Amino acid sequence: MPNIALEALNHGTKIISISKIDSIKELQKITKKGSIIFSNKKNFNNAINHVSKIKFNNKNLLPKDFDLDFAIKKYQKELY
Repeated sequence: MPNIALEALNHGTKIISISKIDSIKELQKITKKGSIIFSNKKNFNNAINHVSKIKFNNKNLLPKDFDLDFAIKKYQKELY
Protein backbone atom coordinates (compact mmCIF):
# COMPACT_ATOMS: atom_id res chain seq x y z
CA MET A 1 0.00 0.00 0.00
CA PRO A 2 1.28 3.47 -0.75
CA ASN A 3 2.74 5.00 2.41
CA ILE A 4 1.54 8.48 1.51
CA ALA A 5 -2.05 7.23 1.35
CA LEU A 6 -1.75 5.56 4.76
CA GLU A 7 -0.19 8.67 6.28
CA ALA A 8 -2.89 10.92 4.83
CA LEU A 9 -5.69 8.73 6.15
CA ASN A 10 -3.98 8.46 9.53
CA HIS A 11 -4.13 12.25 9.82
CA GLY A 12 -7.76 12.48 8.69
CA THR A 13 -7.06 13.64 5.14
CA LYS A 14 -9.26 12.22 2.41
CA ILE A 15 -7.67 10.83 -0.74
CA ILE A 16 -8.60 11.62 -4.33
CA SER A 17 -7.32 9.05 -6.79
CA ILE A 18 -7.54 9.32 -10.57
CA SER A 19 -6.77 5.66 -11.09
CA LYS A 20 -8.21 2.59 -9.47
CA ILE A 21 -4.95 1.06 -8.31
CA ASP A 22 -5.57 -2.26 -6.57
CA SER A 23 -3.93 -1.14 -3.32
CA ILE A 24 -6.08 2.00 -3.19
CA LYS A 25 -9.20 -0.10 -3.86
CA GLU A 26 -8.17 -2.37 -0.98
CA LEU A 27 -7.79 0.66 1.29
CA GLN A 28 -11.25 1.85 0.28
CA LYS A 29 -12.73 -1.45 1.48
CA ILE A 30 -11.35 -1.03 5.01
CA THR A 31 -11.56 2.73 5.57
CA LYS A 32 -14.49 4.84 6.63
CA LYS A 33 -17.01 5.58 3.87
CA GLY A 34 -16.06 8.62 1.81
CA SER A 35 -12.39 8.55 2.84
CA ILE A 36 -11.24 7.72 -0.68
CA ILE A 37 -12.74 9.36 -3.74
CA PHE A 38 -12.10 7.99 -7.22
CA SER A 39 -12.22 10.51 -10.04
CA ASN A 40 -11.25 10.67 -13.66
CA LYS A 41 -8.97 13.33 -15.12
CA LYS A 42 -11.93 15.30 -16.43
CA ASN A 43 -13.60 15.62 -13.00
CA PHE A 44 -10.45 15.87 -10.88
CA ASN A 45 -10.82 19.62 -10.27
CA ASN A 46 -14.43 19.14 -9.21
CA ALA A 47 -13.36 16.45 -6.74
CA ILE A 48 -10.70 18.77 -5.27
CA ASN A 49 -13.23 21.58 -4.93
CA HIS A 50 -15.68 19.23 -3.21
CA VAL A 51 -13.11 17.92 -0.74
CA SER A 52 -11.70 21.40 -0.03
CA LYS A 53 -15.11 22.51 1.26
CA ILE A 54 -15.23 19.74 3.86
CA LYS A 55 -14.24 20.68 7.40
CA PHE A 56 -11.66 18.19 8.62
CA ASN A 57 -11.42 17.05 12.21
CA ASN A 58 -8.06 15.26 11.79
CA LYS A 59 -9.46 12.00 13.14
CA ASN A 60 -7.81 8.85 11.91
CA LEU A 61 -9.73 7.38 8.96
CA LEU A 62 -8.01 3.98 9.16
CA PRO A 63 -9.35 0.97 11.07
CA LYS A 64 -7.92 0.29 14.52
CA ASP A 65 -5.70 -2.46 13.11
CA PHE A 66 -3.42 0.33 11.84
CA ASP A 67 -3.14 2.01 15.25
CA LEU A 68 0.34 1.63 16.73
CA ASP A 69 -0.85 0.90 20.27
CA PHE A 70 -3.27 -1.74 18.99
CA ALA A 71 -0.51 -3.42 16.95
CA ILE A 72 1.91 -3.43 19.90
CA LYS A 73 -0.66 -5.01 22.23
CA LYS A 74 -1.58 -7.56 19.58
CA TYR A 75 2.01 -8.69 19.08
CA GLN A 76 2.78 -8.65 22.81
CA LYS A 77 -0.07 -11.14 23.31
CA GLU A 78 1.46 -13.36 20.64
CA LEU A 79 4.97 -13.16 22.09
CA TYR A 80 4.16 -13.62 25.76
